[in-house]
Amino acid sequence: MQAKRWITAALLAPLVLAVNFALPGAAFGVLVILAALAAQYELLALLFGEHRERVYMAVGMVLCAAVLGVSVTGSPGWVGAAFTGAVLVSMAIHLFRFEDIATAHLALGKQLLGVMYVPLLAAFFILARMEPGGALWVVLPMLVVFTGDTGAYYVGRTWGRHALYPAVSPKKTVEGSIGGLMCSLGFGFGFRALFMPDLPLAHAAALIAVLAVFGQVGDLFESLLKRAAGIKDSGSLLPGHGGMLDRIDGVLFAGPPFYLYLKLFAT
Repeated sequence: MQAKRWITAALLAPLVLAVNFALPGAAFGVLVILAALAAQYELLALLFGEHRERVYMAVGMVLCAAVLGVSVTGSPGWVGAAFTGAVLVSMAIHLFRFEDIATAHLALGKQLLGVMYVPLLAAFFILARMEPGGALWVVLPMLVVFTGDTGAYYVGRTWGRHALYPAVSPKKTVEGSIGGLMCSLGFGFGFRALFMPDLPLAHAAALIAVLAVFGQVGDLFESLLKRAAGIKDSGSLLPGHGGMLDRIDGVLFAGPPFYLYLKLFAT
């Protein structure tokens, strides 16, 4: 299991970095879109059932592609317009298509979650990549979240004694969470020292800590969805990691605060 986990990471990390730094921003956008569509399918299958509600799943995939496709323009305004349109389309479809009107609001809630979760959060990374210096900036949240996730896993396995949130994720521990935070801070500060020395130290500390915390919250949120659905992993696309959503759940949550900082303080 661990060998598969590291092999998968060793294959994917150079690919993502190569596309990010060697190719135009639009190429990175396409890579994000492909990953997001894989995660979106897993999410919709989790919410609706892979062999049921095919219309809702198809609509969710189309709306995801639309929101992310528009984000390649680099315009937050167009992304906002596409997201608004996706919400309106979702509501209109559920107005005319439902099996039981008494539970129509539940199906609509799932569809709206499918619009807000993967597409909207992933769009922040494409928007960020289109900013000046975006190729370097998008690495920071990914590094912080992924190293924090790895640190939490190994520290939790070795020293974990106190459950963090057993109702949602029984295996996660307080010790693991703290270890993950320390790893995020360590690697985040290392990245800042090597590649972003102009980033003020106080800003770096606050930003890395926020990204690390949001990453852990994102991981717990996906665990909540899987717990509710009674499944262990969102899929099996990535050996050793589970599904695509299992791999990027924390990164998705780190997108909004990261992009907000980038727009307010770094551009």
